[in-house]
Amino acid sequence: CSSDLFDSEKFQKAYWDYRNDYDLGCTDEEFWSRVFEASGINALEHVAAVAHKDAELNSTIAQAPLRLLEEIHQGGVHLAILSNAPRPMAKAVAESSWGSLFATKLFSSDLGIMKPSAAIYQEVDRQIELTSGHSDQTIFFDDRRINVDAANHHGWQAYLWETTDQAREDLINSG
Repeated sequence: CSSDLFDSEKFQKAYWDYRNDYDLGCTDEEFWSRVFEASGINALEHVAAVAHKDAELNSTIAQAPLRLLEEIHQGGVHLAILSNAPRPMAKAVAESSWGSLFATKLFSSDLGIMKPSAAIYQEVDRQIELTSGHSDQTIFFDDRRINVDAANHHGWQAYLWETTDQAREDLINSG
């Protein structure tokens, strides 16, 4: 959509106002119809295409973080992903080539709970125990401070993701 067809500020506000419901599993139609309506966009016939594009954009990984994940995976470390993600994004990540690096994949839309809820970190511990046989040392990265704080409170070593170089340094320093 060109900027003259809709108010991008209204669209962004609506997107984030309703995003938690989407991450918790509401349907594409429910989420996008709310966003479109609040934004003044008459585009309900495009829900499937918009949901697909959103999932595609939000499940793509840059080369530098991908290389770091591959190095960690090759080192024999059990990798897990925990994401507040709607179903289309969770599916795109799970089916991606880089998603295969993760032995454990947990998404808010599948669980009905999301970060920073303490229950989701407990579920991760349970799933890691089931898939790897241990969950004694979890190092966690997230791009939101509230999720990092909750993970630290849960007992994990948690770091705010800022850059790949910073994450590599945090991993080295974590022992």
